[in-house]
Amino acid sequence: MHAEGVTEFVILSGPDVHDYLLTVRAQLRAYLKAAFPACRFSLVSQPDADMGFVVVPVVGSVGDGVAGELLEPNPYLLAEIAHALEAFQPQVPSTLH
Repeated sequence: MHAEGVTEFVILSGPDVHDYLLTVRAQLRAYLKAAFPACRFSLVSQPDADMGFVVVPVVGSVGDGVAGELLEPNPYLLAEIAHALEAFQPQVPSTLH
């Protein structure tokens, strides 16, 4: 898939979801890279404990030569990323108790 416009995204999540995602970070990165090879993702925790996750497009940045030009996020791509996150099923090793 060739992404037009925004190719960098921040995944915001509440502390509980964020802690869980960090435990499966390598699997999540591989999963997202396979599904969206032209995109980059970062995980950021928010203090709202009831928050699941939100995908936020990075539409530009200061000092990268864009001179105020903002990239247009593709709403279909945002929906695909959100759906992929909902469908993510990490391989969690079983533990013996």
